[in-house]
Amino acid sequence: MPTANPGHRLELLFLGGFDARLDGQPIAGFSYNKMRALLAYLAVERQQDYSREVLADLLWSGNDPVTGRGNLRRTLADLRRVLGTTLFATSKHAIRFIPNAYIDVMDFTRQLPADGGTAQSNAERAVALYRGELLAGLSLPDSPVFEGWLQARRGARMPIVGSCVFMPYRAGRARRLPSTTSAATC
Repeated sequence: MPTANPGHRLELLFLGGFDARLDGQPIAGFSYNKMRALLAYLAVERQQDYSREVLADLLWSGNDPVTGRGNLRRTLADLRRVLGTTLFATSKHAIRFIPNAYIDVMDFTRQLPADGGTAQSNAERAVALYRGELLAGLSLPDSPVFEGWLQARRGARMPIVGSCVFMPYRAGRARRLPSTTSAATC
């Protein structure tokens, strides 16, 4: 099973579903949704440290705190087993995602002009990156805190997707959209 290390390129593709690749090859072993959800959350929100209590509540809010932290420990161990040991900076109380990985959601967001404008080349790149909604198909009904975060992140991208998808039409250059993009996902 491949593991992430500094000499390899880790890609996390969260638009349109969940896909993890190392040097272009799919990584197997993401055997449950909370494992995928934890990796996605830490990767997308990687600009800060998160307390173990916050992460346990994110995914196991229905459990008592001791059980939630135990589930978090097991899920982190499973992620390390699948991806390698250098994914997280951890302390007794906090966790941070640290690898220099390619994350499609972050690339998508970078394509957007800071002033809200629609630079043609950036918009075209954003349309090319967009394969569907964030973590499409992933649902954790027993984790309302995570579901709230996911819906907020998805909702924040909807106006962006719409402006990028329809920009070629506004510019008078109608273009066929990728088959994965539909009115339902835009």
